[in-house]
Amino acid sequence: MKKKGLLRLLGLFILVFFFVQLFLVPKRYINSEIVQALQAPRFFLNGFSRQNDLINSIKNLEKENLSLRLEVLRLEDKVNDEHQGYIFTNVFSKYPYNDNDRLVIDAGLNDGVVTGMTVNFQPGVFLGEVVSALENRAEVRTIFDPGWELPVRIGEDGVDALLIGGHQPRLTLISKSKEIKVDDRVYVADKEFVYGLTIGFIDRVLIDDKEVFYSAKIRIPYQRSEIKEVFILRNE
Repeated sequence: MKKKGLLRLLGLFILVFFFVQLFLVPKRYINSEIVQALQAPRFFLNGFSRQNDLINSIKNLEKENLSLRLEVLRLEDKVNDEHQGYIFTNVFSKYPYNDNDRLVIDAGLNDGVVTGMTVNFQPGVFLGEVVSALENRAEVRTIFDPGWELPVRIGEDGVDALLIGGHQPRLTLISKSKEIKVDDRVYVADKEFVYGLTIGFIDRVLIDDKEVFYSAKIRIPYQRSEIKEVFILRNE
């Protein structure tokens, strides 16, 4: 009998609990709890969406930063609107191929273009050199040529390095006794070209304890698909 009494008391307690939940607890509270539970997957997916938006925003800011740095370089080069000191010409398309190690340009001997001239993507930004010239055409070898090696320097301290051309140009033979960092400017130091022309910026320093030297990846301040015109530096 005592056991049955306890069971009845427990049953009565459960009924009272449900009664309170249904009639005394505000429905707004119950609904909000249910709605939040149902909306949890949507909040989870929105979190991923916000993360992707943040990543895209960072990439856009990096592109804008490179564009601003290119503009600063152009202004520092002090070239007027007539591109004084340069031969400005178009680059012939190789579409649909994305082969930029060698370019054919719409200027040649008749325009004053000769072998050995320095070719810039824009004033102050080094791209390559003229390797052959005809009357109305010329061929340009660029930093994207896998067979090209070029002495360069890095940053304000002028740390020496060797540029290795290719689809993604890179730096090697950087002394471990020197300090370089991301965003340091990489510029031409070869005696065959104008000293100090910008090639790009340090993107990542590669450290290998087994190697005698550092190496580094370069961030080129333009897209290869943007190479549609070039500035050929006139010989003085």
